[in-house]
Amino acid sequence: MQLSDTMAALPEGWSLAEVGEGFALGRYRTSEGSIDLSCYELAEGIILTDIDLACPTLPAFNPSGTRVATVNWCALGRCEVDFGDRGSFVVGEGTLCVSSATARAFAYPTGRYRGFELFVDAEVIAGPAGVVLEAFDLTEQVLGQTLFSDGLGSTLAPHDELVTAVKALEQELSREQPRHNMLLLRVCELLVTLAACDLGVAEVAGSYLRRSQRDLAQAVYQHLVADVSPEANLGDLAARLGVSEASLRGYFARVYGCSPASFARARALSEAARLLAESDRSVADVGQACGYANPSKFAAAFRRAYDANPLEYRRRTRLS
Repeated sequence: MQLSDTMAALPEGWSLAEVGEGFALGRYRTSEGSIDLSCYELAEGIILTDIDLACPTLPAFNPSGTRVATVNWCALGRCEVDFGDRGSFVVGEGTLCVSSATARAFAYPTGRYRGFELFVDAEVIAGPAGVVLEAFDLTEQVLGQTLFSDGLGSTLAPHDELVTAVKALEQELSREQPRHNMLLLRVCELLVTLAACDLGVAEVAGSYLRRSQRDLAQAVYQHLVADVSPEANLGDLAARLGVSEASLRGYFARVYGCSPASFARARALSEAARLLAESDRSVADVGQACGYANPSKFAAAFRRAYDANPLEYRRRTRLS
C-alpha cells in the first residue's frame, strides 16, 4: 500500500497536487459542496488522511492491499461507511470506528464532516514499517488482535486515554506544515492505546444498520425537509411504510445524530433566521412561514436557539 495507490483510487474530478515525497493535497469542488483531503504516507503500509468536507457523498478511496484496516475518527459531523451487503456504520461526532472490512462508499448525513482516517496494511507490518511499529511493541500479533480480529468493525466512544491520543494527533495535523516524524509518533501512540483496549467490553457508540433501516431513516429525512415545520409528525409516514413511529425515530437518530423533532425544530428556526436576515417580512410572517402560528411561541423558540429575539437578530445580522 503506497500513497500513489490511494491517489489513483480517488474519484474522477479530484485535483491532486504532489507537494512532496509521501504527501499529497487534494482539493475538490462540485455543485454539491467541497472536499479538502491531505494524505500522508508515514511508512510503507501506513497512510493517514486528514479530511474536511461539506458535501453529502463521496465514493470510497480505499488504498489497495489484501488486508487493510482503518481507524476513522470523526471530530465534526457524521460519516456513514457503507460495507455493501454487510450493512453500514455511522460514525458520529466524537466517536472512533475501527474496521478491517472494505468500504464501498461514504455518505455524510448532515452534509458536514471533519476528521481523519488511518490505513494500516497487514501485509507489510513485517516489512520496513514493522521496524517502526515494533519499537512501540506493536507486533503483528498485537495489531492483529486489535485491527484485524473482526471482519467488520466497532464504533467506539473513546475513553480518556484514547481521547488524549486522538487529540495529540489532531493537534499535529492542525499545524500549517505537519511534521512527518511527529505524525508517525502520534499514530504509533494511538495504535498503542488502541492495542490496550479490550474491544469486546469497550463502550460501543453504534451498531450496524441494514440497508432497509438506512432507507427508512432517509425516508424520514425526506419527509421532514419536504415542508418547513417545527413539528415532526411521523404518523402517516409510519403507516405508509408499515413500521412503528418509534422505529422511524430510532433509525433517524442513529443516522442523523438527533431526534426527528430536534431536526425539524432546528431546520424551521434556521429558515426563520435566513428570512429575518435576507428579507423585510414581519416577524409574524416569518414565524408563520416557518410553521409557527403563535408569534409568542415563535419568539420564545427563536430566542432559545439564537440567544436573541427575532428583531434583535435581524438588527445584529444586518449591522455585521
